[in-house]
Amino acid sequence: MADVIQNVIVVGVGGTIGPTFLAKLRNAGFNVSILAREASKATYPTDITVHRTDLSHPSLVKAFHGIDAVVSAVATFNVPDQFAMIDAAVEAKVKRFLPSEYGGDASLPDLENIAPFAVQKQKVVEYLETKESQGLSWTAISVGAFFDYLFGYGYGLMGFHFDEPKVQLFDKGVRPLDATTMNQVGLAVAATLQHLEETKNKRIYVNSFSVSQSQIVDAFEKLSGKTFERTEGSTKELIAAGKAHIEEGNWDLGYPESVTAALYSDTGFGYSSGRASEWNKILGLSEESLDVCAKELLQSKGWI
Repeated sequence: MADVIQNVIVVGVGGTIGPTFLAKLRNAGFNVSILAREASKATYPTDITVHRTDLSHPSLVKAFHGIDAVVSAVATFNVPDQFAMIDAAVEAKVKRFLPSEYGGDASLPDLENIAPFAVQKQKVVEYLETKESQGLSWTAISVGAFFDYLFGYGYGLMGFHFDEPKVQLFDKGVRPLDATTMNQVGLAVAATLQHLEETKNKRIYVNSFSVSQSQIVDAFEKLSGKTFERTEGSTKELIAAGKAHIEEGNWDLGYPESVTAALYSDTGFGYSSGRASEWNKILGLSEESLDVCAKELLQSKGWI
């Protein structure tokens, strides 16, 4: 009999994408619980079970007892915590582990020179591969760029400054990028657990739409009536600057620089060359509209 996922535990519900995962999994009919640190002060819905952990092996195994799938949404800087979770998941006989990916393609070679912030994500998937023989399967989900988060953040992230407004177009802003709303990412997570065989031990790619930076600026201007001052930039130069800042320990500068440059680069980190459309069909995900998503983003900023 094929595996069926019923009991799902979500890690990192207090973060950016975690609440969306929680909602979409519950809407899809899964029995969902939460894993939270003992010291966490985050609040959660009163009708859901919260398992507290100090990340020790015994506490994690206890939390994962009876769980069919672990969905991790831990923040980038906490990605190494997943090694302990994977070991506990194996002992607790969890069927599927979804590591905290939900960004660019962390399977690329030479990742330390493209997206150094994602190297630990790559190592987590490599570790999961060693656990396949012990009964733990996995799925890594690459989504390109979070459209409604990264492009609405401003302060230079993804090249945008909304307070001016101005935009730095990297490599003329014409290269395609996979962009995905957080709603679509949540739907993809739920769909993955409903398509176990198709997604078993694979990296999959989903998006809301493929778009260039210039197309995004054009949509913002059309919908808002505002004009962005446009300047030019180079992804290769920004990758080098971000890597240097990270090596210096300056993550405040290096992290956003590296994220922006890697996603816009020609390395394939932010664009799956059509694979996202193929996986969207397998998972039953509908393509979203740039204009609709851009309008919602601008409304959230009070621009329209």
